[in-house]
Amino acid sequence: MILFAQGAIQAGYKVDLLLSEKSGPLETLVDPAVCVISFQQPRVARSLPALVGYLKREQPLALYSTIPHANCISILAGLLSRTPFQASSKRTRIIVRESNSPVSETKASFSRKITHWLTPYLYPLADNIIAVSNGVRDEIGRISPRSLRKTTVCHTPVYLPHFEELAQEACPHAWLSHKSIPVYLGIGRLTPQKNFSLLLKAFTSIRRKHPARLIILGEGALRKKLIEQADALGIADDISLPGFALNPFPYLKRADCFVLSSDFEGMPNVLIQALTMGTKVVATDCPSGPRECLGEGNYGRLVPVGDKNALADAMEQVLNDEPNPKIAAIMKERYGVPATTAAYLKLAGLE
Repeated sequence: MILFAQGAIQAGYKVDLLLSEKSGPLETLVDPAVCVISFQQPRVARSLPALVGYLKREQPLALYSTIPHANCISILAGLLSRTPFQASSKRTRIIVRESNSPVSETKASFSRKITHWLTPYLYPLADNIIAVSNGVRDEIGRISPRSLRKTTVCHTPVYLPHFEELAQEACPHAWLSHKSIPVYLGIGRLTPQKNFSLLLKAFTSIRRKHPARLIILGEGALRKKLIEQADALGIADDISLPGFALNPFPYLKRADCFVLSSDFEGMPNVLIQALTMGTKVVATDCPSGPRECLGEGNYGRLVPVGDKNALADAMEQVLNDEPNPKIAAIMKERYGVPATTAAYLKLAGLE
């Protein structure tokens, strides 16, 4: 959404970035031309009155939101901010974005279950729904058949040319700046969805055969368990969890292979970014996104979800694959900010 905001600014629009609470490391990535507005609320739901007031006062052309619970609040705010006789051409268009596998996410937590229970009732009231992949669109149709006619698959804005400059910055990790053996890379929140436990098991199989190293970038509740698992597997000396990296591109550019071990996704942005850097990739064939992104396996290796042996085999075999610079070019065009921003704006009747 930060990259979309930047693309909309470049397209000539005024952009406000609305936050329930202004916090987090991504703040420095926001384009200075974007007006950041914080409702100073610890939970998104508590931002509803402030969001209604904002929509009544500012009357923006469109409100875009992402993440299911924020989408539900945005739809409600859109309904509550409208006057009874307001012409449809004058009201704010509410456009929500589904970025993950909605069917799989219902298993994540009780709050997510509530959100997805509301989805069939609220999503049809949005003006448009963005699905980040065909698989996500199909799942929206399963959860809320009435929403399907309003759902459009739009590629996610994940690439800008200046990422090449970021990739050339000095890599802060010694394993990549002075590389002598293969280094695998995983990136993501340390949560069950990403299944880094599976990645550790697959890496253990590789490590038993020859020297190798694994870096996992990200933070989350499972950090301690993953460290304990690495100790138990006897691979602690070859595993590194340096935490969140604001600039992951030096890692992606220098790693021998990027590995996505997730149980489910929507359209994994970091997998796309790895491909734009020319990095070889292995991904689980999870719902949804990796198969679509990897062109049915033509742009990288796909393995069954949860299969540690298949994942380990693919991680070894991919190192022998010939580099194909055409793949990076395809990803940069398909997921570049200008093209994807135009698709997002078109949904609001903006060109």
